[in-house]
Amino acid sequence: MTSKKIVFLHMQKTAGSDIAAQFYQSRFGKKFFPDELRASLAYLPQRTVDRYQFFYGHGYRKQEIENIPGEKLIFTFFRDPIERLISHYEWLASYRLDIENRIIPQPETIPVKSMPCEEFFCSTVISHIPVFNNYYTKTIYEFFCDEKTDDIARMSAVATERLGEFDFIGLLDDYGASLDYLGRMVDVRFEDTSTRPKINETITLPGENQFHEGGGRFNVSPDAFKRILDRNQADIALYQHACVLAHERFGLSESRIVSGFSTQGVLHRGYETTRFRIDTNGYLLFGPYERLNAGNYLVTFELKSVQYHPIATDLHDDTVVAVLDVVGSDAADREFARRDITMAEIRADKFTAFSLPVSANLPVSRFECRVYATGACKLEAPVSLSVTKADTSAAASTRPAC
Repeated sequence: MTSKKIVFLHMQKTAGSDIAAQFYQSRFGKKFFPDELRASLAYLPQRTVDRYQFFYGHGYRKQEIENIPGEKLIFTFFRDPIERLISHYEWLASYRLDIENRIIPQPETIPVKSMPCEEFFCSTVISHIPVFNNYYTKTIYEFFCDEKTDDIARMSAVATERLGEFDFIGLLDDYGASLDYLGRMVDVRFEDTSTRPKINETITLPGENQFHEGGGRFNVSPDAFKRILDRNQADIALYQHACVLAHERFGLSESRIVSGFSTQGVLHRGYETTRFRIDTNGYLLFGPYERLNAGNYLVTFELKSVQYHPIATDLHDDTVVAVLDVVGSDAADREFARRDITMAEIRADKFTAFSLPVSANLPVSRFECRVYATGACKLEAPVSLSVTKADTSAAASTRPAC
């Protein structure tokens, strides 16, 4: 286990609770800096702080970091900024709000719960809620510069420059590989993210709110969505730069790696790969019900035939063995892509890739990728698939100082 002090800048709705839990379940569990002492971190004697090895939380400041003695390993995780914003909105919407009994979990809960989604994101109140306005950019700037400013251009330039000072940058788009890399840095083996239950997942409260389900659906018009994009241009550029750094420095994928599927088949852990298997009709894969930002994508499935049923050894090449589709909701439930797979298109000796184009003008909730097996032959598929942006662009880099 590393002897360095580990500092985790936990940006909200980026799986930070799960990451911290994974560390706590490892050998770092007894070395967590207590939450109740966080407000005093900058002022405690260094000999007291030196007892601990893992420090995490939102909104760290330079003075706090400087009071942690010894060599430090500082890391953070990023998520698509619009997906993070939507997740935060739905998280606030999922809170139970009871003003009469003075139960107000977060102040932002009140406007979120009292307005339809469209009205909320077109209102002036959103200007006063930091998590909906270039949250990443402000957080990174204040982390390194220990000051506040309303100059978005300055914050963006400084955050972009200083981002490279993190010892590790993880991406939720490649969560499993991110944890693997981080684990090697600190000599900890983390759990398999494809089978691990999610922690602090936003849940639905049926009937709790007249405008939305709370953690359910995000519905806005194209005009309202444009307002959201305009308010978060600095975050979008910073995230693109973070992805470039994560790919170049840590070998993380340029594609989004989707896992956490449900299946009617069997999970098989082989010597080289882990995959799902089914030898009858039914859904081999379905899920993982994630959010997907608006844009153009290629969703790549992989399939392999293992053996034919004894009664079906003479299958014709045009026999449909599987149906691939991508469904979800971007203001309305719909099917984004669909394709039949025939016997002639798959092989038994290796996986064959099939890419389906998906285009969405608004964010997609409950993004679901499905493989339906017709039962004509036994099928196998990996436990994850890739989602590649078809319209990526690199972020510009500048070099200012605090």
